[in-house]
Amino acid sequence: MARPLTLVITGGNTGLGLAALQSFLSSPTPHYRIIIGSRSPTSATAACASLRALHPEAPHDVLWLPLDLVERGSVEEFVRGIGRASCRERVS
Repeated sequence: MARPLTLVITGGNTGLGLAALQSFLSSPTPHYRIIIGSRSPTSATAACASLRALHPEAPHDVLWLPLDLVERGSVEEFVRGIGRASCRERVS
């Protein structure tokens, strides 16, 4: 089985980022692994739950990883986390 494509979005837990993800999930697309970078675990978890509720038919894996773009160490850990992708939450 082919590995899914990966879509990384920063700020995907609120505002324009979340709206972009909702639009993406509304369109027919192949299986993606969607990674949301967020400073806030609470809002990122809520965004994952919201996406699952709004798009239960979507075949995508959605997960979030901590990310603060101001902190270089946070960005480096985020990049390493993309490879590990261990905090997986499934949309469907």
